[in-house]
Amino acid sequence: MRRRLIIIGGAVIGLACLFLVSGGFAKPMAPILKVGVMTADSGNLYFAGQIQRAAAKLAVTDLAESVKVNLDFEDTGDSMSDLKNAVARVKAFDADVLLAPIESGAAKQVIQLTKSEPIPMIAPAALDDGLNPSAKPWLFRLTSSHSQDIISLAEMISRDNPTSVLVAYSDDEYGKEAMRSIAFGLTVRGVPQVQVLAISDVIAIKKAKPEVLVVASLEQSIGFFEAVETWLPSVKDKYLVPGNMANYSTYPWAKSLAGIQGILPQEFTTAEFRNRLALSLNRPALLSNPKSPIFALAWHTYEGITLAAQALLDSRNVSSEALRVSIFSSKVKGKPRFQSLGFIKAVDYTVYRYGSSGSYAPAGVFSQN
Repeated sequence: MRRRLIIIGGAVIGLACLFLVSGGFAKPMAPILKVGVMTADSGNLYFAGQIQRAAAKLAVTDLAESVKVNLDFEDTGDSMSDLKNAVARVKAFDADVLLAPIESGAAKQVIQLTKSEPIPMIAPAALDDGLNPSAKPWLFRLTSSHSQDIISLAEMISRDNPTSVLVAYSDDEYGKEAMRSIAFGLTVRGVPQVQVLAISDVIAIKKAKPEVLVVASLEQSIGFFEAVETWLPSVKDKYLVPGNMANYSTYPWAKSLAGIQGILPQEFTTAEFRNRLALSLNRPALLSNPKSPIFALAWHTYEGITLAAQALLDSRNVSSEALRVSIFSSKVKGKPRFQSLGFIKAVDYTVYRYGSSGSYAPAGVFSQN
């Protein structure tokens, strides 16, 4: 009799446990998402890898209740062999989503190496415009592209209805690309006279006497500013493309830049996020510069993982196509996040203006939205 009671008692306990589990007292298992993070742990941007890792881990912690995110960090390395090995490892990991490399060259190669079986890729940093695996959006950009910024600058300039604009450009890939984008943007917006001249042709630039001057260059702009120091203040309105935006206060001609304007995409990070990141890195000194690009990269890394997790929750499917569609369909404040080819849709800019010291400060905001 005692043995029978024990057996019956065990069965009752088993049924009670089953009731508790099925009755909602048990915690449901979170779905699993595998994210491959293509980091920069070597090369010129070696310092970024540590930032990406810390931000990704913060996202995993915050998502733990809803989605279990498994991470695979892969350094893209310094050579094609390194990059191919990194892609092979992330494929073996069977990643559902990739966070793209922060360098355009590496990102292009990753796209090529995964083209036969594309994986949704989220870019936490600005990449070249022409990167996309196919006609469908597989690469999703959380920041504006170079051409988006240039076209936005053209829009801002055109709203003042100038009669003539001169684009002075450097004879390199960046300068030529920026020149073409800004000149095209101004022309289609109805600016009557748009002229382009190489910044080395200082005599012709001075003779042009433009109402508006746009300098499209990187390092070569330093020599140009020195050459036009006394002439520059005579130009009514002057602009720099984002690649020109720098602190020139140490140069003797710095005061001639007074009044020059430029735009940079707005990057918002909360004090809480910056504090958490600095604490996780054990680098409290980072907090002394809340506008540091490091925080923007960290935030977009964090944002990319949370976006992928939400896409999984919405689609309830880890297939590449389902996640791609879900990411593409995501919204911000009720509005679509992405344009047709995965470019970010809504970009707001801070307008900066140079003072006589050769450094710039916020002077307003600009948005096409």
